Amino acid sequence: SDTSKSKFSVSFHKGERITDSTLSNDSCWHSITSIDFSNKADRIAEVVKPHLIGRSFEIEQILKAYDRVCGDRLSEVIFVNGTAGIGKTSLVETLREAVVKSGGLYVSGKFDQIRQPDSYAALVSVFDDICDLTAQSKEADKVKSVLIESLGEELKVFARFVSGVINLTGISVTVSDEVHCTDFSIGKEFIEFKQQCKSFLNSVVSAKFPIVIFFDDLQFADDDSIEILQSLLESVHMNTLFIVAYRDSTNGPQNELVKKSKEPSFTKRPVVDIEVKNLCYDDLNKMISVHLSHKPNITASLSDICHKKTMGNPFYVLQYLKLLQSSKLLTLSVESEQWEWDEERVQSETDVTCNVLEVIRDKLHNIKVEVCEILKLAACLGFMFETEMLFIVARAQILLSAASNITTLDYSDNNIFLQSILSIARKECYIEKGREGMYKWSHNCLMQTFSSMIPEDERMKLHLFIGESIMKNGARLTDRQKLLMVNQLNMGTTCVEGPEKKLLLSKLNLEAGEISYSKFAFADGLEYFECGVALLPKKAWRNEYELSLKLHTNAANAALGIGNTGKTRIMVDAILENGKTLGDKVLAHRINVSLLCSLGFYEESIHSVVLVLKQLGVKLPKHPNLFNIFHELSITRRCLNKKSVDEILALPKMEECRVRSMQILSCIARDVYLHTRDLVVIICLRMVRLSLQHGICEYSPQGFLMYGLIQVGMKNFREAYRIGALSLRLSEKLQTSKADVYAFYTSINHWRNPFVGVEKKLLEGYHNGMDAGQVSNALFAGFNAGYAMLCSGCILQETVQQLRLIHDRMIEFNEILGLQYLRPVLQSALNLMGESENPVVLNGEIMRVEDRECSSSGSNPKEHGTILSSLLSFQLACLFGSWYLADHYLELFCKEKIFHRSKNCHFAYCFFNLYAAINYFEQYRLTGQRKNRVRFRKVKKEMKRSIDAGNVLYKPMIKLLEAEEIVLKANITLVQAAFDAAITEMAQAGYLNLEAFCNERAGDAVKHYFKDREVASMFYLNAKRKYKKWGAAAKVERVRKKYENLILKKTKYPSTIIESF
Repeated sequence: SDTSKSKFSVSFHKGERITDSTLSNDSCWHSITSIDFSNKADRIAEVVKPHLIGRSFEIEQILKAYDRVCGDRLSEVIFVNGTAGIGKTSLVETLREAVVKSGGLYVSGKFDQIRQPDSYAALVSVFDDICDLTAQSKEADKVKSVLIESLGEELKVFARFVSGVINLTGISVTVSDEVHCTDFSIGKEFIEFKQQCKSFLNSVVSAKFPIVIFFDDLQFADDDSIEILQSLLESVHMNTLFIVAYRDSTNGPQNELVKKSKEPSFTKRPVVDIEVKNLCYDDLNKMISVHLSHKPNITASLSDICHKKTMGNPFYVLQYLKLLQSSKLLTLSVESEQWEWDEERVQSETDVTCNVLEVIRDKLHNIKVEVCEILKLAACLGFMFETEMLFIVARAQILLSAASNITTLDYSDNNIFLQSILSIARKECYIEKGREGMYKWSHNCLMQTFSSMIPEDERMKLHLFIGESIMKNGARLTDRQKLLMVNQLNMGTTCVEGPEKKLLLSKLNLEAGEISYSKFAFADGLEYFECGVALLPKKAWRNEYELSLKLHTNAANAALGIGNTGKTRIMVDAILENGKTLGDKVLAHRINVSLLCSLGFYEESIHSVVLVLKQLGVKLPKHPNLFNIFHELSITRRCLNKKSVDEILALPKMEECRVRSMQILSCIARDVYLHTRDLVVIICLRMVRLSLQHGICEYSPQGFLMYGLIQVGMKNFREAYRIGALSLRLSEKLQTSKADVYAFYTSINHWRNPFVGVEKKLLEGYHNGMDAGQVSNALFAGFNAGYAMLCSGCILQETVQQLRLIHDRMIEFNEILGLQYLRPVLQSALNLMGESENPVVLNGEIMRVEDRECSSSGSNPKEHGTILSSLLSFQLACLFGSWYLADHYLELFCKEKIFHRSKNCHFAYCFFNLYAAINYFEQYRLTGQRKNRVRFRKVKKEMKRSIDAGNVLYKPMIKLLEAEEIVLKANITLVQAAFDAAITEMAQAGYLNLEAFCNERAGDAVKHYFKDREVASMFYLNAKRKYKKWGAAAKVERVRKKYENLILKKTKYPSTIIESF
């Protein structure tokens, strides 16, 4: 009751413990027990609400959790479990008024036992309510701006799904914002929607008010909704109390979610488990005495009977009392104005089992036939149903007099009659009003009861009848209503007779699957396609070829997208066996290649591709050798020399048959890259030649870019830049994903252009690639953007933020290889920020066990972790002056020839060369071994050659190496001038991190070689300032500790220097 909920919140916030006596006192319960006896038609159904006696401990747990959320502004999760009718929903609803009074939002969504046409109906209901309530709050403008900034262009796609966003933000959605899920973007689109849900909720919780989100009947949720809910529980960390109710006795995916929520890796927030049990006799007696306005000693005998017959289940008890009233065993005396009953008659004339359906069925003996018939139809439509759809079906049943039990009544106005039926059902508390034009059942058990009243052999026929009735209005049906129609027809599939009707239903399932795609419900889409396939006639591939091809292709694509390899295999085999032309089989071959690679069958994948390409006129060696590579390279070079860049850009569009070959070449190149890179080189060279011979297509830029990368490896830098720039221009002309050519900015761009700012181009490629569905390329572009930010000296806090974003996306997309590369980069940034005990070792929380072993042991980088992990450990060792560890890593690189093989390619190795030269110089200073000085000069000489070839990245770095060398043979004046020149070059190039490092190296040189503490202290002061600006707290602290004695010489240094440190 409203009064009770108000009292709960008041007593709770005063710190008082809620007790059963609090719940049962007269003032608290007065509003629900007061009966207007002037109206003798009052029924228990109108005064009795689900009650809370005996739930004091559970209520206190919920209210305390909400209080913590309000106080700490963090988030918590509560799981409420119990049997049907135990009062889980009523228990949680006690929180509603307390939330509203405290200025928060309370929203709820309920999962339905019957599949709803609305994709993710419970989630959408919650999001729509949040939008509506937020729009009415003072924080609406703030939430709107955060939402627009967070989701950007994706907001329009999200708004198509959650219409409340349109009212909240005022954006307009057009047909062009429709999402068409084709090829391999299905899994990507689902994860994109999941990310949009998280961004939406995180934007809303950024406001000041707390939010309570209640999900009911989790046991009925589909797998995709469970996955989205799990991601919300993991990612929303502030101002939110999640409450999830489910039936503990039901086996289903909710058990996995509850189990996972208790794992430390799932979430660090508190997780509260509440088990709601049957009421004991004393609590049940209190409840009945309150409802009947009698003292507990008077109702004791009746309560004893109720407890034995209902086992103390609150919902069963209410239904039992209603049964007694309808059977005239519980009556309201006009004279005494009190409820009266005969215990012996109650005991003998009622038979109640523990099955709530039986309890309700007994009560329904006296319900009007017409009401019962209409509610049976409503039960077939689900927990929530549209009034319009119910009226369509009911009118059809009324007209079908042979199947109707209510034809003896006057239906001169069907709408008025049906409205009166719904009014009776609402008065009896069977249903209640939902959103506009919608009704919902008061309790799930009521829906199940009316559904169970339909004989099993008639239920399928009724579903089919409902679907056919809706289909007659097909010209004006919405997408939601079309899905409802197909759902009903599918449930009555066994009653469909005749091949024509089955063929029509197969086509309807194809349409329903495509609608589900547009609404991100990809698992539902797969089910529709499978239903469509099952309904096809035996000779469908001959008589209904186009329909069969579409259904099988879409089903294979959907199955692969959601990771169902078994169903993918079945659908692909059917297409390859029955497809008429190679063009019809191309997509199936592409899906097959991805499927085989995902299962680790690379050889089978390559064999399959070689055979298919042979049929398309492209011959590839299955196991290419060095001769094959140089032969292909020579032919490709001759073809390229015959055309200028402008001529290549002016090439015509490639014919469709050739585009299919390019499609498969591009697909296999991506999938087998790690397994056989020699074949990838051959594939890319062939892509270049096909483009030169037959015209350009969307896959041409990838081939030209790879050719440019090959030229970098051969040290033909001018040609590499020319072809690499050509790939960018082709990408712009063809409007393809920029993620496909992101490697230009990591390995080619710095041979002509400044490196600082390249992270913006890579981020552009990341976003463009995600929009285009090129997930893998996009994530690697995003990773390289973060790595470039780290190397070029962008503020570390911003770098970490970007790397964490990409890290989370890689986890979502299960990009294992990408995580191998990204984790050490992110951990390096965290180490520099001071979030690790030992900044030299990559052993923070973000690293996996095997990554930590690689970093801490300094063992062979080929055997443990990635090369990048060892490379970053080496750079950290150099930055923090751990020269022994740095030299150990460098020896490993030289031994494995990693340093020689990777030189002059990725920008990472340009920075590696700088630190390698510095390490050789330090080893020479520490040991006096001449070989280290020779190595220093060799690296320096190689860097100068690269500068002559056009490498812009090395220009400021060479100044630092020159300054280091001058230290060995010049006086302090020249050394100071040389380091000043290097620092200026670094500042002009925009390398904040290297500017700080130059100052530190200058301070070291002046201190160790010239013993000039005053000049050294000034260099250290500048280094400290630059490191602080960069955000490298660990370096700031290291400089402070390392040079403390030098700085604190009060007799020699000004107080301003001392104070600044």
